[in-house]
Amino acid sequence: MTRRTLAWLALNHLPGAGAVTLRRLVSRFGSPEAALEAPVHELVALGSLTLDQARAVERLALDCAHFEELGRRLHAAGTRLLTLEDDDYPPHLRLLRDAPPLLYVRGSLLPRDAVAVAVVGTRTPSPQGAAAAAEVGESLAARGMTVVSGLALGVDGAAHRGALAAGRSIAVLGSGIDRVTPAKHEGLAAQIARSGALLSELPPGTRATRETLLARNRIQAGLTKVVIVVQCRDRGGSFATARRALQAGRPVLAIRWEEPEFAGGVERLEKTGARVVRQVEAVAAAADAASAPLPCPAQAEMALGDAPDVDYAW
Repeated sequence: MTRRTLAWLALNHLPGAGAVTLRRLVSRFGSPEAALEAPVHELVALGSLTLDQARAVERLALDCAHFEELGRRLHAAGTRLLTLEDDDYPPHLRLLRDAPPLLYVRGSLLPRDAVAVAVVGTRTPSPQGAAAAAEVGESLAARGMTVVSGLALGVDGAAHRGALAAGRSIAVLGSGIDRVTPAKHEGLAAQIARSGALLSELPPGTRATRETLLARNRIQAGLTKVVIVVQCRDRGGSFATARRALQAGRPVLAIRWEEPEFAGGVERLEKTGARVVRQVEAVAAAADAASAPLPCPAQAEMALGDAPDVDYAW
């Protein structure tokens, strides 16, 4: 592990600081090493951190041996640390203003993952919705696309399983890389890591919360070129993923359902800018979108200090 990666690992454990705060901090000091070694008064003077957080940075800097040991344990467990500065950091995710500065990766990321589709939806789908998620996941994977989802119950799990039947899948966790949530999906997570990858931006040991799951949704959208919402009600995490994709200029497809329980969700997605399609059209439409250049040049080449004000801290 390089000195720079070690510094990112330490900073990633700063309480109450999410991706935006960390990127601003490093941007203002020029490197993670410099930020970690900065005096408390300078950290506070620049307005990036509170006094308590600045003192926490000082403590992190004094505990480098702990993070070196943590890095060794992660490596032994098959987890790789990937920073924004690494060449193989996911290129589409890098374009987001609030891209995670550090990713914990279990499994492998491949160049072919640049052609990826997020498949998301409710944790409590109808039997038809769960079947649709599995079919869509398998069909996309059979076409050579990587299927990205969040390992949740319901649509996510079905999409992952469908994708694994024909190709690769990536699961983005809303918990630490060592805490699969829900526990029911530990076996599925192991399968994904063998043929694809598990990703998390959170320090090991972090439990899933509403905030971390919301933050996870932006990573799903950022990794992919198009999002398919298989089935959802009129609220839930699928809307956060869809919103982030649309904000990044990436198309969102919502599968049409006539049942009142799910029709409201489709209608709401359509009002936000999603394209409503039938299930039989979804895979072809996603393949077309995934093969096109990303329509978000305005987000490219962002400096670290250009991140938006919204942050998710844990």
